[in-house]
Amino acid sequence: MSSKVLFLTSFFFGILVYASYSARLTALLAVKEENLPFHDKASFLYDSTYKIVTLPGTQLVARFQVVILVRTSNNS
Repeated sequence: MSSKVLFLTSFFFGILVYASYSARLTALLAVKEENLPFHDKASFLYDSTYKIVTLPGTQLVARFQVVILVRTSNNS
């Protein structure tokens, strides 16, 4: 009788360890965590290591020119 209890206890413990390991491995592989070099537009504008690549004369270029003008006029 005691050998059956010992076997069943160790069996269920093994299943628990395996399920926990599988769940943790699946969670680690399923979620991709990215570290971005900037978190908002202002930190992007003040960081000179990155540049925006756009076509000349597009609306995006005009928007950033307005933002830069506003930023420089507020800092003066």
